[in-house]
Order: sequence, then C-alpha cells, then structure tokens
Amino acid sequence: MRGMPGDDIAPVLFRQGLRPLGDVLDEHFDDPGLKSVLATYWTYLGQPPSRLAFQDLAITLFAYLEFKPWHVRGGSQAMSSALPDSFLAAGGEVRFHTAVTGILTGRGRVRGVRLADGQVGRTPLRTPPAS
Repeated sequence: MRGMPGDDIAPVLFRQGLRPLGDVLDEHFDDPGLKSVLATYWTYLGQPPSRLAFQDLAITLFAYLEFKPWHVRGGSQAMSSALPDSFLAAGGEVRFHTAVTGILTGRGRVRGVRLADGQVGRTPLRTPPAS
C-alpha cells in the first residue's frame, strides 16, 4: 500500500482486513507454493491462515519491510532472562516450576495467587507465572 493515496487505503483495509488470510490468498493466487511463502509469518502470530485476519499479517509484513529485520543480542534466551531479572530488580519474587491454582481478587483487582502447594502469595501487584 506504499505510495497509495490515503483515501484509497481505507476501502482496501475494510474490504480485506478482517477476512481470513487463507481466503485472501486463495482469491489472488493459484500457486500453493507461493501462498505458503506469502503466509510464512502466520506462525509468529499464533493463528493458521484459515483463522488469521489478513490485516494482522499485512501489518507484520509492513513492519518487517519498513523497519528492517533485527535480532536481540543473545537470542530469545536473552529476552527470557531479562524478564525475571527486571522483576527481581524491582523487588519481586520469581518461582520456577510452580503451578498456580487460583488468582485471588478483591475490589476488582488481582490481590495475589494460590499455589499448588497451598501457599498464598499476596501483594498489590502480582502476576501469575507464564511461559
């Protein structure tokens, strides 16, 4: 859509944006190999082409082309390690291999978590472990 007048973008977006990627590709391309290449990045977005909104892939590809690819020094493990490191630096506690069996709420807010071993962690700001 680069170079397309602004008035022309909205009709394309509204006509194609929320349609499944697979349907849009089927409408415009016959070659299964080409469709596979064009849809490659669906794996980063968590939905197969049959369920992924076309606009989600279009935005991803736009960002890739506009801002150029880059990588994190140290790979994805560096990002995974930075999350608990920053949490610990802020005074938090990190537990690995700990199942959360309940989220404790009160007055419309999360107040803590109940762990599988029966322990309860209460704090004004607590997020359950995620991976």
